[in-house]
Amino acid sequence: MNTFKKLCVVAVLTLGLAIPASAQFGSPTGDRGVGTNTDFGGNYKDPQVKSADHLARGLRFKDKADKETDAKKKAKLLDKAWAEFQSSNALQPNHDALVAIGMMSIEKGNRKGAMDACWMALGLKKDSPAASACYEEAKGMTVATAAPSGN
Repeated sequence: MNTFKKLCVVAVLTLGLAIPASAQFGSPTGDRGVGTNTDFGGNYKDPQVKSADHLARGLRFKDKADKETDAKKKAKLLDKAWAEFQSSNALQPNHDALVAIGMMSIEKGNRKGAMDACWMALGLKKDSPAASACYEEAKGMTVATAAPSGN
């Protein structure tokens, strides 16, 4: 019987310590609940999401530039839009960024750049009316000729 009493005392002490500990900490993760990847902070974005963010910023810059009346501010906004479209396409080649690059190349008078960008957009989305119109417009541009030297 002496052994039985010792076992009972050990069991009571073990339960006496285990119950308050489980009440205090709740689960293996404590009060945090179920662990997920988002619990550790940070805001990881995959290249596709980053690309979409750059595209959205580029479109905002382009819209602001279209509304701007000051030539210097407009040029600066267009440069920012161009850079965002390029970044978007570099992270994840996408149809919308390529069409935007093509249309901006047309505005700048860059026929080859416009044709290349619009052609790549057509490669990503074959039945795209925007890419087709962009390519046809670029194809219809006159080829820039070198100015005579004046001699």
